[in-house]
Parts: sequence; structure tokens; C-alpha cells
Amino acid sequence: MPFPSIETIFREAVIQKRIENRSTFLWLRHLLIAFGFVSLFVVAQLYALLIKVYPIEYFVSGTGRGYLKFGLELTGLVLFVGLTLGLIHRIMHTEQEKVLVDMRLLLLLWLIVATGFMTEAFRFVTEPHDVFIQYSFMMAPLARWLGKFPWQWDVLYPSMWVIHVILIAFFFAVIPFTKFVHIFIAPIGRSITMGRDTSMLKREKIAEGLL
Repeated sequence: MPFPSIETIFREAVIQKRIENRSTFLWLRHLLIAFGFVSLFVVAQLYALLIKVYPIEYFVSGTGRGYLKFGLELTGLVLFVGLTLGLIHRIMHTEQEKVLVDMRLLLLLWLIVATGFMTEAFRFVTEPHDVFIQYSFMMAPLARWLGKFPWQWDVLYPSMWVIHVILIAFFFAVIPFTKFVHIFIAPIGRSITMGRDTSMLKREKIAEGLL
């Protein structure tokens, strides 16, 4: 099977232009979710790689922890916006989208990101003098606002953390049995089958069948 060209990989796997033919909104929603999820994974993997090069203290108590915090918050925001748009569209177009979009999986992902953000915000309420709070452009302001309420933050923070971890574990356990597995399979499949040579062979076979 011919290897796809760089142009085909970029068009079909990276920016996934085929979705734009259906709707620009759906294309934007899909890109935000895909890029948010993949970039979040990449940031985490870079962290795992860099701690083998830099002293671990750099990422635990040094500047590296601040950069990591900023990167995770930014990629998490991209994912959260995409998932929110996805939920709104799924609710507004229930009949048309129920076959294509798994509402339960979409809601699960949204809850994972939301509880992740809330866990960090609750932690900042309990630790307002954290030296890395300056790297947080979203949760730090939210924590300052939440801190005005006299709630039991020392109880809410670990409780929210446990909920977040349980949701993550459940998500990874069910990925192989959900439609979300297509985020890994579809880009590879499209890149291989939509290359110039392979695409031409597909059209020839279809034409032969019609004739």
C-alpha cells in the first residue's frame, strides 16, 4: 500500500478538512476537541520525557512546574471549549446527532475537564500563597473569587480530586468500547486511504462495480 503524502496527512489527519464540507461549526468543534485532547496528551508526555533530562526538582519546585501548569491549563481550556460546543450542538440537534455523537461519552469528557479545573481552583483556595499561582491565568482568579465564600475548602479540595481521578480511570477503561476510539483510528485510516494513488484505485473499483 502506498505511503500517504505529507499533504494528505496534513489535510486528512491534522486539520481534517473533510468535516468542514459538512459544517464550519462542526469542523471547529471537532478541531478544538481533537487538538485539546492530543495537545494535553503531548504536554503530559513531554513532561515524562523531560524529567529524565532535567533534575526532577525543576518540575516539582522549579520554574518547570509553572510552565507545565500553564501548558496544561491552556490545552485544557481548548478541550473544554470544544466539548462545551459539542454538548450544546448535541442537545440542540438531538435527533440528527444521536447516531453520530455519544452523549454519555461527551458528557463524561466534559465532567473530567471541569472537575480537573475545579480541583485546581479548590487547591488554590486552600493554598493562596502557592508560588506557582502566577502561572494560572484562569483558576487563580476563580480561586480568589471562591475564597470569599466560607466553605470547607480543605474537605472540598480532596473530594473533588478523588472524583476527578475516578472519572479519568473510568474514561480510559471504556475508550476501546466507545466511538471515541476513532480519534486514534480515523486520522490514520483517512491518511492511508485518501492518498492520490489509493484514492484513484478506490474510484476505479467503484466505477468497475457500477459498470
